[in-house]
Amino acid sequence: MGTKKKFWAMRDDQRWLFKYNRQNHGEDWSEKIAVEIARQLAIASATVELAKCAERSGVISRNFVNSAPGGSRLVHGNELLNDYYSGSYPINESYRVSQHCIPAVRIILGRHSLSGNMGIQVTGPVQTLWHQFVGYLMLDALIGNSDRHHENWGLISQSAPTNSPTVLAPSFDHASSLGRELDDIARCDMLQAKGNRSMALYADRCRSKLYLDSNAPKPLTPLEAFVNSTADIPDIRAFWLNQLVAVKDEVYANIINQIPDSRMSGDARRFAAALLVYNRCRLLECGQTL
Repeated sequence: MGTKKKFWAMRDDQRWLFKYNRQNHGEDWSEKIAVEIARQLAIASATVELAKCAERSGVISRNFVNSAPGGSRLVHGNELLNDYYSGSYPINESYRVSQHCIPAVRIILGRHSLSGNMGIQVTGPVQTLWHQFVGYLMLDALIGNSDRHHENWGLISQSAPTNSPTVLAPSFDHASSLGRELDDIARCDMLQAKGNRSMALYADRCRSKLYLDSNAPKPLTPLEAFVNSTADIPDIRAFWLNQLVAVKDEVYANIINQIPDSRMSGDARRFAAALLVYNRCRLLECGQTL
């Protein structure tokens, strides 16, 4: 699925999806950094490694669905929403779909209790798949992910046995984040600007592909999506923000510094680190409104 060139391959007796990095795009390092940050926040995420194919850089993402006969399958958000809207949902459109909104997604995911979490142990008030998904929205706000469209989340439906729980798929496909599309000149300009004005303008241009409701004229920013999704569940908002508080800025810096110099420039490192600091502060500020 999607527009980027990719293929399935076998490694260590497991299926992995190799995704090519487009020239002059940091889709490989942004994907890798995002999943390592998710792991620190106890957010279930696909396993991703940097990789090469015939000297072309990319990433490999391990298959998280048991595709053997009698196993399970990934049901994407657009399929779930099409059922919710009784077949009237624009299932083949990925952008400007206002029906892809917080109320609809909340009802779909709120029907399922948190009976499985893809290897990540979450305790406390997180009781439903919607509560778990809110953590994904916080991750999006932190990394500036602009690609949480309806094919970039879903449920894993178990084929057998029939009493197996339905679980939320781990968060995946985070490449459109951390300023990966910028060139180093643009990064330097924003880093050298006084105050946070340039960073704020950049962060506010990011859109989540989620709408406030089906009549909203434009999608929410990732921060707005997290804030609005937790407006009436302050304990869930507090839980995920406490996860954020527990991870210090130096942890993000260490994750970024693990990326080889051949993949990520110094300016890209500095910008990604600064964006994480800025977005983390804005997320924590929203917690003060409770």
